[in-house]
Amino acid sequence: MSRSPSEQFSPRTQHPESDAGLVDICVRFRRHQADLELRVRSRQAVDDGAPEDENLVRLRRQMQEDLLSIVDTIPTGLAGAWARYEVAAMLMEWSGQSDATVLHFFSLASRDLLVMIREGARCSSLQSMSHPPDRPDLNQTQLNK
Repeated sequence: MSRSPSEQFSPRTQHPESDAGLVDICVRFRRHQADLELRVRSRQAVDDGAPEDENLVRLRRQMQEDLLSIVDTIPTGLAGAWARYEVAAMLMEWSGQSDATVLHFFSLASRDLLVMIREGARCSSLQSMSHPPDRPDLNQTQLNK
């Protein structure tokens, strides 16, 4: 099923495995991207005009599936938001910052990361308010003064 450019990088689902699955997919995608770049460079050096080998086709297909999963998954915590942001930043760099759909995904990933950072800061602030810093107990002589 084909997606329009505006749908292509709009998250729609939150997977039950939380951020652990999202982080794993992001790590795999980044590893595959590095492998793809290496293979493409080595093919360009040889430039034999041969069609892509089966392994390269499989790698591209796996990367496409992983990317759709990354895009579709809404991060539930800072780890997932950070992993998704790293993929988006890598795609921005790889695309030369000229692909509108990648720019849109980067914007969404950046926003998700900022939301998680703010949420973490808010929770931290609330926690510190409910647990004031320890201070030495006043001893009896100070109370009598």
